[in-house]
Amino acid sequence: MKKYYLDEKAYITLKTLDFSKLDIDYYIDDKEKCIATDNLRDLLVFINENIVSYGLSEQEECSDYGKRLYYLYDYIYYQK
Repeated sequence: MKKYYLDEKAYITLKTLDFSKLDIDYYIDDKEKCIATDNLRDLLVFINENIVSYGLSEQEECSDYGKRLYYLYDYIYYQK
């Protein structure tokens, strides 16, 4: 599995996600502040679904939480 290392801001956001809905093999290493998976595409889709579901207002404006989710998405994406 490839590890995707996170800074403090991205790691805190990662820990707010409900991974019970994620149907891929992954593990979160709290000591190294990273997430590991062989399925980057599905992980990014999962984060994007959270952005759409929880990070946007009814007027499609990005909330503070949505901005943190976008930051997490980008932080992981740029390590590919």
